[in-house]
Amino acid sequence: MSLFLLVLFPLSFLLAILAFFTGKTMASILTLGSYACFALFLLLSLHDINLRMMTQDISGIQDIYPSIESICIPAFLALNVVAGFRVFKTAKK
Repeated sequence: MSLFLLVLFPLSFLLAILAFFTGKTMASILTLGSYACFALFLLLSLHDINLRMMTQDISGIQDIYPSIESICIPAFLALNVVAGFRVFKTAKK
């Protein structure tokens, strides 16, 4: 997860900037949309953790982190791969 946050997350933000300035609107939307999905999922996960801690039910907290890594990160990367393919495919023409 730390490799994702330190390397891949900032690089994909550069992809969004590159897509925007090269006129690839759909790639820019896909990349920024993947950030929105990641932020929403992370916010919901943190809200669930907060609710569990308030009700003293911490038994299910360890079930949340694998879902962040197994659902959110691959979806984020897949959207960025599609956006990157779209940017670099049309740049070759």
